[in-house]
Amino acid sequence: MNDARSDFEPIDLLLEQGSEDELAAMRRAVASDPMLALDLADTVEFVEAMRGLETEASPAFAGKLQDVALQADRFCRHHYEAPRRRWQMPVVFAAAAAAAFWLLCWLDVEARLSPPPRRPHVEVAALAARPASTSAPAPLVVEPEELLWQENVRQIQRRLEVEDSAHLRDAFARGLRAETGGLGKWLDPANSLTMLRLGHELRASAVARAEALRSHGALPEVDRRVQALAAGIAAELASRPLPAGEASLQANLDEVAWGMRALIGSGHGGAAALERGGDWLVRALPAVHDERLVVALSGLVELAAVSGQHFDAVAEHGRRLVDDVLVAGEDRWRRRRPALLSGSVAPLTLGEAGRVVSRLPAFGVDPDRCTLVRSLILGRLREQRAGDQDRPEVLAAMTYGFADLLDAKANERDRLTWALQRWKPARLAPDYATVQQMAWSLSPGTRGFTRMQRELRQLAVLPAPTGLLEQAAFSLCLATSYAGFVEGLVPSAGPVRGS
Repeated sequence: MNDARSDFEPIDLLLEQGSEDELAAMRRAVASDPMLALDLADTVEFVEAMRGLETEASPAFAGKLQDVALQADRFCRHHYEAPRRRWQMPVVFAAAAAAAFWLLCWLDVEARLSPPPRRPHVEVAALAARPASTSAPAPLVVEPEELLWQENVRQIQRRLEVEDSAHLRDAFARGLRAETGGLGKWLDPANSLTMLRLGHELRASAVARAEALRSHGALPEVDRRVQALAAGIAAELASRPLPAGEASLQANLDEVAWGMRALIGSGHGGAAALERGGDWLVRALPAVHDERLVVALSGLVELAAVSGQHFDAVAEHGRRLVDDVLVAGEDRWRRRRPALLSGSVAPLTLGEAGRVVSRLPAFGVDPDRCTLVRSLILGRLREQRAGDQDRPEVLAAMTYGFADLLDAKANERDRLTWALQRWKPARLAPDYATVQQMAWSLSPGTRGFTRMQRELRQLAVLPAPTGLLEQAAFSLCLATSYAGFVEGLVPSAGPVRGS
């Protein structure tokens, strides 16, 4: 193949950008490399989908068109009508200059004729008694909370220097630089909750669910399996007793949180089960910390978004989750890292933490500190990947919970997606929790989405697992087309389903 075109993209071959020899070499490369063939298939599907893209005029179109008409009218008057009146302009300028001259002269004469203003009588003793510091500027007042935050930042920086962790140190610096004053840091999480609520309402329609499955190449019959699994999960959650002790909390927390997420994602009614599960998690929240707190909030955040229940509990304990990472304690950041950044937390939990914390600003938690926490967790995942742990759960956690923080200049997300394609979802069974993060991290229109949909179709024929947690994760994998991407449920979205 010609070395000049060794770095071609599939779009080059699709649009026939090159000479005949170069195009022939491209076709030979695609025929000999299955990965290039898959990439070309994704590109073809994307281009074909874009052919049907239609855009309706926004309400602002009429106003912008009016602006164009006004500009044309001003141009016409300036270039065609103004020359007829050019002889008037020197006369107008001369009259204005004369009027300004006489006005200034009159004001100056009046100032000279008027008596000088009387100065107030000031006692010398009073002047002497006035403290000299009154003319000095007032000192800058710093709030105690800001001083405490600055001390926490210094302590974290000192600890990261001691640990010599380049990934965490770089992540902390990036998180601090990411602080901005824009409204987006508040509006984006609020919009995310709005989309969760909209998706929950649309998933109540069996027709919408079937259409979403069909649009992504899956059989509508898959929804029957999802609804059957959801019915069993709802029955078990509704009958599960509220936690009575620490042992019950630790044994059932994952199952309750995953079960609630599966019910919300399936579109199954299950109001009694969701209410029961929400009460269960709220009662469990005060006793859990760090990674267990992430698991509990993963179910409660979605319930609060779709129903408005337990909003205050999410705000309170979401703020506690952020403080557990950023606030230095007797041991935390002085002798050791926070528990969430230690080596004992599974990558699956770290990926879910990135998704949960990204939504906390919608509940009133400081968005800059949420971004800093997510940046540190992403640094921990990069640390795991660099330590010969290039496993699918690490890669899936990075793309699932931190896609917006990945390095765009280095094409980090594309490289992670390519690395994930080494594993087939069907062969990762029964680790359906990792498969769920892999599938939900590839939205329609992104690289690798078509291949992932083909792989997910193979899951539909596998037998359902037995445990509640595994059943919930398996259900979310099967329901990816309408549980993971709200766009496929919107009737007016047209043929383009991408986000």
